[in-house]
Amino acid sequence: MCILKRGDTRADRLRKEISSHLAKRGCTVDSASSDMPVDLSGYDLVLSLGGDGTFISAARKAVEHGVPVLGINLGKVGFLVGVDPDCWMEVLDTLISDELPTLRTLALQYEIIRNGESVHKGLASNDLVVSRGELARLVRLKVSFEGGRTGLRADGLIVTTPNGSSAYGVSAGGPLIHPGVPAYGIIPICPFLGSFRPTVLPKETVTEIVVEDSNGPVNVTEDGQRLFHLADGDVLRVSRSDKDLIMVDVGGCYLERLSRKGFMTEG
Repeated sequence: MCILKRGDTRADRLRKEISSHLAKRGCTVDSASSDMPVDLSGYDLVLSLGGDGTFISAARKAVEHGVPVLGINLGKVGFLVGVDPDCWMEVLDTLISDELPTLRTLALQYEIIRNGESVHKGLASNDLVVSRGELARLVRLKVSFEGGRTGLRADGLIVTTPNGSSAYGVSAGGPLIHPGVPAYGIIPICPFLGSFRPTVLPKETVTEIVVEDSNGPVNVTEDGQRLFHLADGDVLRVSRSDKDLIMVDVGGCYLERLSRKGFMTEG
């Protein structure tokens, strides 16, 4: 299954080339746009044709069905997308020959509880962000895990997977988490008086975030692509997804990739 951004002529042209090539290898290729729901049951591979945004959307769909995902970079940064557009034929031929391994990395599942009842559930391959609506005001949150609890006032809070740590998380002062580490991070966005530090939690940890005093609209955003409104007293319960994100491992050094994409620079 090829997943591409709607209206992207470059991605659509590449899709046609890939479909033609794989047909000669006895493979059938279907396609869908990244903004549409798609049933991946029965598919062996998801190909993301685009940048990081397209990959994140494809990855979330792939997690739900336990299908490996491979990204071909047509974007500006493409940190999550492992294959350059000039190399796709070689990579796919190697993959068909079963000569490429896969890497499992943690994804997140979440549930919103309102007045004791579950009102929304979802998955995130990248991150979950609790933040303000249109008003630039602090939100008061209560965070609890492993039996402990603490409060904070901030512009918001990020819960990030290892893949997502290189996005909004690191921009907000959070740590980079290697995709092979079974952990996730909690990162405050502009905390008042620095009252909450970025924290990395082991995979078994269940975290609950309670909206105590919103003083205006508050949202939780899933992978920067889906939004759900939160009310005072709502509980956002986050844990490791029952299914990991499975990515085709095309090799390469993580540190070199960080350097190449501008996350690491020599002094």
